[in-house]
Amino acid sequence: MKTGRKIAGLFCCLIVFAAVLCGCEEKNDMAFQAEQIETIEVYRYAGVPAAAEKKLTEDQNEIRNICEQLLSIGSPKSGEALAGAEVISFRLHLDDGNACELIYAENTSQGLKEVRKIWDAVSSEAVSAKMEELPILER
Repeated sequence: MKTGRKIAGLFCCLIVFAAVLCGCEEKNDMAFQAEQIETIEVYRYAGVPAAAEKKLTEDQNEIRNICEQLLSIGSPKSGEALAGAEVISFRLHLDDGNACELIYAENTSQGLKEVRKIWDAVSSEAVSAKMEELPILER
């Protein structure tokens, strides 16, 4: 059951990234609308995943702002994060039960400064995150 969710989430992400890479900037060109996102989990750590923190938002205005900012930043670049790199990741929970994960790492994403601004703008308190909660790049 988890594999099916991951595949569906990955498919949604691929469609969104294809739209971004093609230069589509309109909200209507996304695979899903911001209104279809129920919650967003944002994770951040610098260097050690065991020290990760997370924030959660269910606020639709905040979700809409995050989506707009992520679209303007573009898709994360693939590659391994260097040891000690800062990593900020997002898990978008859709209203159909699927989830989409985006991972931005210091050495692979040019827009990490902008991604940090998203982390800072999320209104909820940062709490400790367990390593098994973190979005991971699948090879």
